Amino acid sequence: MQTLEAIAKRKSTRDFDTDKVVSDEIIETIIKAGCQVPIGANKRESLHLTVY
Repeated sequence: MQTLEAIAKRKSTRDFDTDKVVSDEIIETIIKAGCQVPIGANKRESLHLTVY
């Protein structure tokens, strides 16, 4: 299998516990960490985070 074919066929499935409550403090910490990630050419305007 070629590399690009393997990437195209890749799937990720996660099993989330919808009954588990995550505190606002933990969510804010995760969002702050996400805002610090390196972005190509340092273009911060392209960063978009979605929180459910």
